[in-house]
Amino acid sequence: MAKNYADLASSVLKSVGGAENVANVFHCATRLRFNLKDIDIAKQNIDSIKARKDVIDVIVQNGQFQVVIGPDVSKAFAELTKLVSPSNTNGENETANEPEKKKSKGDRFFEVVSGIFTPVVPVLMASGMMGALVTIIKLTGLVSTHNSTYFLLNIVYEAGFYFLPFFIAASCAKVFKTNTFLSMLVPAFMLYPDLMNPAKAGSVKNLV
Repeated sequence: MAKNYADLASSVLKSVGGAENVANVFHCATRLRFNLKDIDIAKQNIDSIKARKDVIDVIVQNGQFQVVIGPDVSKAFAELTKLVSPSNTNGENETANEPEKKKSKGDRFFEVVSGIFTPVVPVLMASGMMGALVTIIKLTGLVSTHNSTYFLLNIVYEAGFYFLPFFIAASCAKVFKTNTFLSMLVPAFMLYPDLMNPAKAGSVKNLV
């Protein structure tokens, strides 16, 4: 039976206190993650949210209210964005400071860390899975390591980790509400080839 994601989004939003109680919401691979102005309202409705057949679990962790939907979470999130202000779904809500008054320093720290790394998890998963595939191919000898297919697959695997600083920089820009492109300039500087080998660039003879 097909799930009614519009009904799911509407029901969950109502249970967490409505759009006016949402400071920020985003999703990871399986969960809707709410940063709420008053999390106590949502805590009172945990049982009713869990009672829904299309909800796997509800987790309150590090000051964040998390509703576990499963791999179809993006569909529920798409419906949720129709009911919540766009500024509350991309980490750029200017009124998100309000709930900070009710959170401990520890909660705020873990919320920041979670906000930075959660969006990057799919990149790590994809690169990790490609790395596993490359390893299997290499060990079984299905394709020569000099083959163009192996070469391309290996690039996909390594690119996710090599350019990871860019993904983290973009995520940090959302969390700290700063310019995304300026944030990405920092890893661009760090990964610039000539910085790794200034002597080869011909501009610097010695590092000391």
